[in-house]
Amino acid sequence: MHGVLAALVAAEEIDPATVRPSPLASVFFLVLLGAVILLLWSFLRHLRRAQSNLGPARIVPGAPASPGDVEGDSR
Repeated sequence: MHGVLAALVAAEEIDPATVRPSPLASVFFLVLLGAVILLLWSFLRHLRRAQSNLGPARIVPGAPASPGDVEGDSR
């Protein structure tokens, strides 16, 4: 309990106007932002490629996937 109180007292002593993030933090943020953008771009490319390459695996809604997949067919 004393650790929590000490942390609260220490937090009150810090003036928020004097605390600034390091310029390195901005560079790190931009690098992470670039990585996320590249990942999203790659993900969207893979989704488009998967949709166009499905071929015979594409299933028409409402149609059974194979002749054995008929409702009421219990094996």
